[in-house]
Amino acid sequence: MIHSSHEDGRMLPFSTLLDVFPRFVRELSRDQGKEVDLVIRGGEIEMDRRVLEEMKAPLIHLVRNCLDHGIEPPQRRQQRSKPQRGTITSAFHPKTATRLSC
Repeated sequence: MIHSSHEDGRMLPFSTLLDVFPRFVRELSRDQGKEVDLVIRGGEIEMDRRVLEEMKAPLIHLVRNCLDHGIEPPQRRQQRSKPQRGTITSAFHPKTATRLSC
């Protein structure tokens, strides 16, 4: 009998991977003296556990790049008439590409 990934327990919500990101962003932004809000959409989408494991390092790299290069310190943001806090948004959808913006 053929089993689907969902039936044999390999499917997990994307949120299992994303749970580490709020703390990661909070600590990294504090270390860099930046103020950042993290918005995550699509955490309820289920994926194969192996795929989630393979996505972790690339997503951490993308979020780090957003913080390092896409979010300015609060004083520079105010000089440019931007809100003091920057926002990193991660949006995941089952039928379209993953989108990460900062």
